[in-house]
Amino acid sequence: MTALQASSQAWKLHATTATLLVSLGIMVSAVFSGLYLFFVGLALGTVGMVLCNLAIRCPQCGAHWYWRLFKAHGYGTKIGWARELIRQTECPSCSYNRHDGA
Repeated sequence: MTALQASSQAWKLHATTATLLVSLGIMVSAVFSGLYLFFVGLALGTVGMVLCNLAIRCPQCGAHWYWRLFKAHGYGTKIGWARELIRQTECPSCSYNRHDGA
């Protein structure tokens, strides 16, 4: 089981993904509706990313897993950071793993 699943935080990542997809849809629709929609979509996406960065963290030490990987991979410019977050089995800072008796 991954660390996100073990700490019951996978829903936060799924909610952020859905928010970003809605944000993208709003920004694309701005082509037909007006520039203000672009900024609404941009604001929604930014708020979604910030909330995800703050919300996904280690229940033991409080390390922000999402932000740590996002920053380590060139602020999301390098492919694979989200996949690494989904696959990690323990906290990289304190080695928290719910199945180790914690």
